[in-house]
Amino acid sequence: MKITFAIQDLFGLGAQYVTASMVRGFVAKGYEVDLIVSKVHNDLQAEGKIKPFEVPASVKWIHLRSRKARENIGELRRYLKTTESQVVIAMSPNYTEALSIAALGLCHCPTLVHIEHSGGGDVTLDGDAAPPLTKLQRLRRWVTFRRYAAVGGVSTGTLKSFRNLTPWFKGRMGVVYNPVIDNIFYQKVADTSAEVHPWLKEKICPTFVAAGAHSPLKNHMLLLQAFEKCQAMRNVRLVLFGRGELTETYEQYVREHHLEDVVSIAGFTNNLPAQLKRADGAIVSSNVESFSVVLVEALACGIPTISTDCAYGPPEILKGGEYGLLVPIKDPDAMAQAVLKVANGQGIVAPEASWNRFTLEKAVEYYEDLIFGKK
Repeated sequence: MKITFAIQDLFGLGAQYVTASMVRGFVAKGYEVDLIVSKVHNDLQAEGKIKPFEVPASVKWIHLRSRKARENIGELRRYLKTTESQVVIAMSPNYTEALSIAALGLCHCPTLVHIEHSGGGDVTLDGDAAPPLTKLQRLRRWVTFRRYAAVGGVSTGTLKSFRNLTPWFKGRMGVVYNPVIDNIFYQKVADTSAEVHPWLKEKICPTFVAAGAHSPLKNHMLLLQAFEKCQAMRNVRLVLFGRGELTETYEQYVREHHLEDVVSIAGFTNNLPAQLKRADGAIVSSNVESFSVVLVEALACGIPTISTDCAYGPPEILKGGEYGLLVPIKDPDAMAQAVLKVANGQGIVAPEASWNRFTLEKAVEYYEDLIFGKK
């Protein structure tokens, strides 16, 4: 049986990581897999600054000509008309919409499935309740999702958000937790040749790790403020991996507040699990999350975790605080207190039950249940 995944590219971000993992999982289970990517993937590959997430050699790549999904609708329509794939899974919202338009009027079309990686639109980037959808937004959702047979959410809250915003949708719906723990994860954890941050190699005080795109919704500024507050009480350090639109803002804050020996803006890492394994704790500071790959990796590495108590995602992963500390969003004082608690040996080291829901094998089963209606 053949299945197709569609996404903009396979570089660097959460949905791309999940897509590559799911491709590997379906191939391992005996499926033929096509992978549709846009010109963004080709451009990033040509730059050569970072590596794409790996997929098996047996995967058939379909490289679309344009960077923008709406400009690739013609190619997508030709693919839908001619492919032997039985299912096409849209892994990003721009391709969810483009595939829906491409499928209009086709008598024979693969089953279309959408995976909701975001909050669905009922929470703003600041973590506040979003205003109701406009008539135009509701119409756009109706046009998009009327061709879809199934929708999966990467957390219970994400799926609830989709239901609230699309109450008329009658297709199959289900939670499809992200795949995080697989053979590649274990290989990365055990990789003794991995380049580990100097502060994690030779620790002089409790050292924490955070990672993700430097963007408003991730709110890493909360961490800079919290670690600045911690200095009055004890020495702790933060290694912040990733880059983005706010990187220069973070670097400037570190310089202006003389935090060079407290916070390291470390850029990208090709092996986050190896960094986490050597850390004293992992932190998620987001205003909004649908899931959190970093949290699951940290749980599987056996280190304490701290997360903001955002609308959904991390609180579900941490089981309401049973598996890790939860603090209010946008509260640097509460975050500082949680950091100090972990630094003083009072963090939570969670059991295997905290992360074994998120193995690749189980993720493939979640997808199969959604696609084929096994439950």
